[in-house]
Amino acid sequence: MIGRSELYFMLPFKEKEMYIGFHVKARGESHREGNIPCQDAASHSLSKNKNLGVAVVADGHGGEKYFRSDKGAKLAARISSKAILSFTEERAYKKEVIRSNKISDLLRQIESNIIYQWRKEVLEDIQNNPFNENELSFCNGKNIDIK
Repeated sequence: MIGRSELYFMLPFKEKEMYIGFHVKARGESHREGNIPCQDAASHSLSKNKNLGVAVVADGHGGEKYFRSDKGAKLAARISSKAILSFTEERAYKKEVIRSNKISDLLRQIESNIIYQWRKEVLEDIQNNPFNENELSFCNGKNIDIK
């Protein structure tokens, strides 16, 4: 809830209220016709006692030159939902009140955490699944360091 000068992290009104979570995505018509993977992703995370939840969507780049956009979007959605849930849980259970002048700093903290984790997992994926010849052709001559 955002008030005039404070952001409150709150749990459901009823202490024992629980959430269930699910997410769905669909491959568009042009992707089906072109046999292109869906490059968008969704994820959700629930707290251990299921009284706090986060849902995230990630829009992949799209286009042939973004050859692993589907993987990147999946990583971004999963990492983001977990990072936001963790951040929110810490504050909600402490009933922490955050002054408006601190909100942008906290959002940058979440953003930095998500970007760091995403880059780390992208590099791990590249090590575990090296670029193939077709993927390398998009990198060559474009100042992309693949070592």
